[in-house]
Amino acid sequence: VITKANNTLNGISSSSVCTEVIQSAQGMEYLLGVVEVYRVTRRVELGIKATAVCSEKLQQQLKDISRVWNNLIGFMSLAKLVSLRFKGQHAGADCLSLSLCCSARARWMVQARYG
Repeated sequence: VITKANNTLNGISSSSVCTEVIQSAQGMEYLLGVVEVYRVTRRVELGIKATAVCSEKLQQQLKDISRVWNNLIGFMSLAKLVSLRFKGQHAGADCLSLSLCCSARARWMVQARYG
């Protein structure tokens, strides 16, 4: 889901079209869904670290998710889901805080903007 969102948004060649899509009600709802998926991956990662159960393949997948997520943060800033002060803080608990902040703020914005 996270990779598909990243590929889809990266595939939009016009920045104005990308911004319009992201700032639409459907675009914001889609990004909220992606944030929820990311929150689950972070909880799984924290569980893996807590239990010290991890394979090389799983570690690579977690790295890939982090890489793609870092790219998606740029798109989320277009939707005004993320304040710029969060951009560099993506390690450990800060990631979970970021996704929680995104989710709460975005829901408020969608409700305020679109009813």
